[in-house]
Parts: sequence; C-alpha cells; structure tokens
Amino acid sequence: MRPGKIYMLQKFYKAFWKWHFYAGIITTPTLIIVSLTGALYVYQDNFRHYTKPFLFQKPDANKPILNFTDLTNAAEKQIAKLSKHNRLTVMDISKKRKIVRLRYSTKDKKTKFMTLDHNTGEVLKNQGEEKDIFDIAIALHSSLYLGKFGRFLVEISTSWAMILILTGILLWWPAKTTDREGNTSRKVRGVYTIRFKGNQYVTYRDLHTVPGFYFSILMALVALTGLVFTLLFGTAFRVGTFMLDPALKPFMNPPKSKVVTTNETQRQKVYSIISTHIEQSFDKDYFTRVTFPQKPDAPISVLAFKRSFGSDTRLRVFDQYSGEMLGKIDMENIRMFSKILLYALPIHIGTVFGEPTKALALITCLMITWMCVSGIIMWFKRKKEGSWGFPKSKKLEKSNSLRVTIAILGIVFPAFGLSLIIAVFIHLIYKKIRKKSNTTESNIQ
Repeated sequence: MRPGKIYMLQKFYKAFWKWHFYAGIITTPTLIIVSLTGALYVYQDNFRHYTKPFLFQKPDANKPILNFTDLTNAAEKQIAKLSKHNRLTVMDISKKRKIVRLRYSTKDKKTKFMTLDHNTGEVLKNQGEEKDIFDIAIALHSSLYLGKFGRFLVEISTSWAMILILTGILLWWPAKTTDREGNTSRKVRGVYTIRFKGNQYVTYRDLHTVPGFYFSILMALVALTGLVFTLLFGTAFRVGTFMLDPALKPFMNPPKSKVVTTNETQRQKVYSIISTHIEQSFDKDYFTRVTFPQKPDAPISVLAFKRSFGSDTRLRVFDQYSGEMLGKIDMENIRMFSKILLYALPIHIGTVFGEPTKALALITCLMITWMCVSGIIMWFKRKKEGSWGFPKSKKLEKSNSLRVTIAILGIVFPAFGLSLIIAVFIHLIYKKIRKKSNTTESNIQ
C-alpha cells in the first residue's frame, strides 16, 4: 500500500484496483469500438461532402426556393403518385440546402423516404437512404449492430467507464513523501509527468495514468452526454426532465387539435399560416422539421434548431384545422436541467463551439482508445508466464460508506447497477456449485 493516501483509498486500495482491472478487461472491446467510431463521426459533416454530396448542395441561386406551403403540396402530390394511401409524416427543410427530405407511411404502415428539389418540388433521383461509412459508424457506436441488446451493452460499458474514471482517479491520487527534515510534499514524476527511463512497465503505467488524469474530465463529459441517449439512463433522464419542467408540456404531451369539418381551401390557409410563421421566425441558419398529423385530433408540430449549438432550439405546435398556435417552447423559457438535453449532442460530438471543440472531441475519443489499449499492454507486462495476472482475491472489509457509494452509483447509472446485480447473482451460483462439487468430492474420498 502506498503511504500518504487518503483514508478511504488506504482502506480499500486493493478493492479499487481489482474493480478497475476487471471493469477494464470486460468493457475494453466495446469501449474501443465506441471510441473509434465516435472519433470518426466527429468529422462526419466535414467529409460527407464527399460521401453524400447531395446533402450539401445549395439551391439554385437563379431560382426562388419553394416555401412551406408549396413544398407540402409538392410532397403530397409526389407520394400520391406512388399510391393514394401514402401519407406524409415528416419533412426536413433547410434554406441552405437543395434537397428537402420526406418521410411518408404506406398502407401497410411502413416508413419510406423521398427527396425533393427545393427549387422545383420535383423528386431527385438516386438521393435515397444508401449508407455511407458514417452511417455504419453511428450504428456501431450506438448499438454495435445488435439492436436493443447492443444498445444495452454500450450503455453498460459506458456506465462502467464512469466507474473506471472514478477508480482511476482514486488509484492515481498522489502519495505524500517526507524528506529528511520532515517536510511533506507530493511526488511529481509518475503523477504529473511520464517516466520514460527505467522499467518498461512503469513507463506504460505512466502513459496510462498521467494522460488519464489530464483527460479525465473530458472523458467523463463525453461518457455522460452519451448516456443521455441510452435506453435506461437516457429514458429516465428524459422522463424526469419532462415531469419537472412544465415548459416542456407541448413536447411531452402535445395539445390536441379541435376536430371540425374542413376543406381544401381551409387546409391551404393553415399551411399558409405555418409557412408565414416559419419565414418570419426562423432564418436561413435553422433546420426545420415539420411533423404532420396522423390522427384526426393530432397537431402539426414545427421543430426548428441550429446544428452548430443546442442553445437555439424552438418548437411550435399548430391546430391542423385552424392554424392556431396551441403551444410553443423556446430555450429562454425552459429550466437549466432541461437545456442539458439540447446541449448533450453538440457537446458529445464536439460541434458545440465549432472546429476547436471538434478537435478536442477527436483527441478525447482517441484517448479513451489509448486508455483501453495501454491497460491491456500493462496487463500483459505484469502477468507472469503461466499466470493470467488477475488480482488476487481477498475478502473485502465491510464498510457502510462503500456500500452506500456503490448503491448510489447503481441508482445514478442503472445499467451499472443492473450489471452488478447480475454479476453478484452469477458469483453466488458459482460459489454454490463449487461448494456442492467440493462436498461431493469429500464424500467420495
């Protein structure tokens, strides 16, 4: 045990080390995939000019772009050509882009896509949903191509990554040294700087712990903002946010339209009202997503946001029969913890302040990869021939404070808590089987 450690670390140093080791071994494969695909996705906007150039084509400057009313009429006309049962569900519009992307539902409830020319309303051929390397990267990043099970695995690994960061900081915590005159100080070499001379294992240890300390806050920030989009933590966070912030009611529980008899003239009037609002309220830097009603009492919702930063996202909800605005959400009216939902994505992918933060996000992702790789190297360097090099098992001293800490972490990070319960359950079954096997062997002898 290293002298001068804080009390809790002195008491549980070996336990923290064991947790850090096993958590690292178990989560390393997933974390490497997630961090590398995350590093690739950071610059997807920069390189998609080459993989999907049609996404970034600008409208013809010599022709006017269609407004919302004309685009909606063109979209309904184009999908009706395929089948009269098709219904427009979502339309994504950007005044800076040539394409307008549509989503529509078919008679058998399948979702299909279509792309229109922003200037003419005509269908653009070969501009579909073919996947590029960034689509593959985000699928691997979020679910490992394993559906909900994969999303759960990613959440478990990310939750355990938070435990790795926490235990890593505790294990890194610098020890105090005392000189001949009794003066105490904290060591610098191997804590704040890397020792490149001497034992090779020590060098790799420093290459693991020193950068890990400097990037710990950024790695935790990337992990936490990623958890906002997960199945357990993310769902609980969103539900809690919606329940605690009344200003989000139009999003959580959209007001209903007053069902009345209508006609084509009135429908065009409603589109015109919404079109005027979009033109007057949202400038060319906004991306606008319009969701069309699929039920008689559903409203038309307009979500407008700027991709560069989540601080300017707005929602408008309109009655589909009268065009009356039934509700709205503006960033300045929602609570700070609600804004975290909107800040999460630009922080997670580094777009929050443009290229500088994207570079920082890239380095952080690569640093997570290096933490995994260097941890594996350290494991192989420390293990002796013929041994796995696992930490020796030792009965953990009972501690209410440690139990409470683990319980709190299990509640905050439910995937961590659930995986811990499963691990304990498997361990108890293993002990029972082993005990029964030993008893049987004793009876035979």
